[in-house]
Amino acid sequence: NITDTEELKEAKVKPQEHRDLIVRIGGFSAYFVQLSPEIQEDVITRSEQVL
Repeated sequence: NITDTEELKEAKVKPQEHRDLIVRIGGFSAYFVQLSPEIQEDVITRSEQVL
């Protein structure tokens, strides 16, 4: 499932409301809210890129 950029940005600001949000990072899955702010920003930036 693909999460839109706005949901990722909201999860960064309000992590308590998005504890179940999972993203793929380097071949594994991780809870977005448990990632460092730097990695969260990287995930957001990558989600904004259009293929």
